[in-house]
Formats: sequence, structure tokens, C-alpha cells
Amino acid sequence: MRVMPTMRGRLGLRAWAAALAVPLTVGVLCAAPKKKDRQTLGVIAGTVFQKNGLLLQGAKVKVLNKENPKLKGEAVTDRRGEYAIRVPAVESSYMVTATADGFGSQEKMADVYEGQKSVTIFQLSPSSPK
Repeated sequence: MRVMPTMRGRLGLRAWAAALAVPLTVGVLCAAPKKKDRQTLGVIAGTVFQKNGLLLQGAKVKVLNKENPKLKGEAVTDRRGEYAIRVPAVESSYMVTATADGFGSQEKMADVYEGQKSVTIFQLSPSSPK
């Protein structure tokens, strides 16, 4: 024989579940992590070419903020000679340096703005044999 729940039993269960849900929801909302001060970022990206116009895979690209040496980053170019480095967007410029084995180095300045990409293209000449 099957026992059917009564209307009173159903309402009691629903009311009890609702009573538990309110404090749990309030507890979750109150315990939610506070937003930390997020650092605004930008991207320094580009391509490194050889002097003859061919792409240069494996070149090292470093960025350094002269006013705050803690703000720095580096990357290695991919098979298409491309790189991208995410850095804090600050009110000063970054020195971007590209180097590769068998090639000279080249430096350029880049300004980085919040949410923007600063494109810096390099063309490295072969280094003279010693």
C-alpha cells in the first residue's frame, strides 16, 4: 500500500527548505570575495624580421620600464616571428629589445595604454663574424 503525503506535509517541507535557503544565500553573498584593485594591462606585440625580410623564429624580446624596473616581461617569437607581452599600462614608456643568435640587437620605445596593443616591429641584421 502506497502512502500519499498530505498537503500539510508538503507545505511544511517547502517552507523548511525556503527557510534554509534564505540564510544560505545571504551567507554566500556576504562571503563573496571583494574585488581587488585590478592592475590595468596593455600588450606590447609585434613581429621580428631578418634584414632580408624573412621572419625570425626564436628571437628573444624583452620589455623594461625605465622608471620602474619591476615592470618587465619577455617572450620568444613563434614560427611566424610574432610575440606578445602583457604589461601594466603606466604613464611611462617601455624599452623593447629584440635579440637573436647570429643577429645584432635592436631597441625601440613603446607606450602602453589600458586595454590597447602597442605594435613594435623589428628588423635584425646578421652580426658580423668574429
